[in-house]
Amino acid sequence: MRLVNTIVLVLSAVLLLILARSGAVYSLSDGEVAALRDLQDAWNLKSWQNRSISCELPGLSCDPNGHVYRLTLLWPPMQAETTGPIPDSIGQLRWLILLQLRLPITGSLPEGIGGLTSLLGLEISGGLEGPLPRSLGTLTRLQGILLQPTAQLYGPALNGSLTLLQELPNLTTFSAPYNQFSGSLPPTLASSQLQKLELHSNKLTGVVPEWVCGVQTFSLQGNSFACPLPSCCLNSLSFRCANSQTVPCFPPNDQ
Repeated sequence: MRLVNTIVLVLSAVLLLILARSGAVYSLSDGEVAALRDLQDAWNLKSWQNRSISCELPGLSCDPNGHVYRLTLLWPPMQAETTGPIPDSIGQLRWLILLQLRLPITGSLPEGIGGLTSLLGLEISGGLEGPLPRSLGTLTRLQGILLQPTAQLYGPALNGSLTLLQELPNLTTFSAPYNQFSGSLPPTLASSQLQKLELHSNKLTGVVPEWVCGVQTFSLQGNSFACPLPSCCLNSLSFRCANSQTVPCFPPNDQ
């Protein structure tokens, strides 16, 4: 996510300069207000209590037109008093560029996230479960995705296939270790810019595709891949895609 954070920091500085020079004051759209209110209802954020929904709320950054372009809700210090799912209305934050949530999240990633058509970076740490929504694959500007379960190896986790990797042409980072993604990695990628792939400790099977060797940093160990492993796995760093330290891969018929 370093690349995405750098982009957002530069953009923030430019937007603040424009806002300071213009002296204009704008307010959130009705859809944004509704989405932020739903977020407050989902987790009862202590620092948002008894405050009006505006760009002044902790964790929000707004552009010169008064729209939320960055939402960073981290626990702690963003104290949540209840657990709950990400509301489907989050898609109404359609000017959002960076979404970072580390909260006591339950349930699945909602289809409504497909409304975040400007999104560059997505980072969620919590108790997400279920498959990734199909709408996530429509966010073609996405550069970085980090999906980290709260409890490694045990507890709720994401599952299903990773066909998403065939749909995001600008993806540079995909990190989703300690989940329960299954099936094979896609034979081809939509992005030629993927630099980091972290999928260790999932339930992936099939053959590791050769495109993995073009990824600068990858970790795929702790899955159930079939032999043969690609050339980049057959070196001193082979444990990056070995099923275990004693069994690098399984014969195709033994999976």
